[in-house]
Amino acid sequence: MRTTERKNLNGSVVRYLALAHNQRVDGTTKTNVLLNLGREDRLDRDGLRRLVRSINRYLGEPDTDAGTDAAAVTGTDAATDGLRLISSRPAGAAWLLHGLWTTLEVDTALRKVLGGRRFSTDVERVLFALVANRAIDPSSTLAAAEWASHDVAIPGLDGMDEDHAYRAMDLLVEADTDASVQEAVFFAVADLLNLEVDLLFFDTTSTYFERDTEDPDGENATPGFRRYGHSKDHRRDLPQIIIGLAVTREGIPVRCWCWPGNTSDQAILPEVRDGLRGWRLGRVVTVVERGFRDLKSTIELRPVFHRLEPRIRAHVLLCWLALLLIRVAERRTGQTWRQINRELGRLHAITLTGPAGTVVQTTEPTTAQSSILRACGLTPPPRITTLHPA
Repeated sequence: MRTTERKNLNGSVVRYLALAHNQRVDGTTKTNVLLNLGREDRLDRDGLRRLVRSINRYLGEPDTDAGTDAAAVTGTDAATDGLRLISSRPAGAAWLLHGLWTTLEVDTALRKVLGGRRFSTDVERVLFALVANRAIDPSSTLAAAEWASHDVAIPGLDGMDEDHAYRAMDLLVEADTDASVQEAVFFAVADLLNLEVDLLFFDTTSTYFERDTEDPDGENATPGFRRYGHSKDHRRDLPQIIIGLAVTREGIPVRCWCWPGNTSDQAILPEVRDGLRGWRLGRVVTVVERGFRDLKSTIELRPVFHRLEPRIRAHVLLCWLALLLIRVAERRTGQTWRQINRELGRLHAITLTGPAGTVVQTTEPTTAQSSILRACGLTPPPRITTLHPA
């Protein structure tokens, strides 16, 4: 229970109460307020007691407040009658990705770059939800919005819709002009992980689109984006784009690029070297790397459900961010993402409601789940994540 005080102009002091969870992150303690209870002198103590009894009834724990209410001893308290389980959502994998997202300061890097573009916490949460979707259960933007709102527990996000997703994607790609987002994110991660960037590996791939025609050239002879070209997917009959990816020795993605589908490797390499030289990074070696196999399988780079070039570029950026978090998780745990995702998917957030109120509680983590989180420098989610007295 967290208490704060405010001194009024007349000298009187007002105390406020809140239910909070303390978490150590990078050696410092951060306090997350789960529920503001208001002024201490106006606290609904009976309502809190009823909610405590409801939680204890569900957990099978002895009633800690039985001495103050004879009805609780007999188990006939109306506040605990009619307790219903409303929903159960997977929470573990999203909690892990959220923990890495914050401890690696990806959210801070995004705020720094997007600050002048009316960046809000909600937009950051929507972007995180889209990244988590690519890692956990890849789907279209519409399906991802429904997934984040109804099928999984995303920390700090009550819900979103397709419009929220598209606005966040547009903001992301707008801010990534000259790779500003990628640069800010990578150097935040590189400093925290002490990444070796003296030698980088680079490769290209293509991804095709199920359509009959390629994009026409735009204004001022700007080349169309989805064009016919040499297909590494063996689909020369379909328009495509070219995607480039640079990674460190450990396979941590550094930066991604997108080009029209008819761009040649000879035209790409000078641009890549110049771009990385501007970041003062090391020598670039062209090599076939495992990252593209994960882009195309683990986080399902295609099918791409977008037709506008900015949305396609945003989709690739979301995949890049998802691959970044996946690689860090694999590096720290020594397990594949498939194993991590499957195990943490069994850790759920359960919503219970009754006359005393509504509570969201997580299942107790197993030894395997705790081990994965600990290896990533994270603690399990709090047992009570949301508390709404009636």
